[in-house]
Amino acid sequence: MTGNLFSATLDGNEFIWTGTNRAEFYRYLRDHVPIISSAVWAWVHLCATPQSYTLSGSEAEKRNADAILAALEKRMLENPLVRRAGIAHLTEQFFLELFTTGRFCGELIPLPDGNGD
Repeated sequence: MTGNLFSATLDGNEFIWTGTNRAEFYRYLRDHVPIISSAVWAWVHLCATPQSYTLSGSEAEKRNADAILAALEKRMLENPLVRRAGIAHLTEQFFLELFTTGRFCGELIPLPDGNGD
């Protein structure tokens, strides 16, 4: 320990505390301390339960809205390394970050061209 730097190693992974990286430190603890990881994931899974929605309107309007929502679900939070995508994964990531650092920032752009209308 020198100055205001602190270094710790867990399972061969080193973390260096600089005094300004509190969120990074919390993520490090969540990812490397099993009891913390288990507690955070328990709360995430309790809060990110399966979701559903209902549509109202004519059958044509419902089909159109369903197609738009299905396209949004495919585009949202795309990650080839993660099996889940869409609202379910976004909700899980929201709660994971919220219970780890106490904050979350995200943006949802509903249309592929990004205009949001």
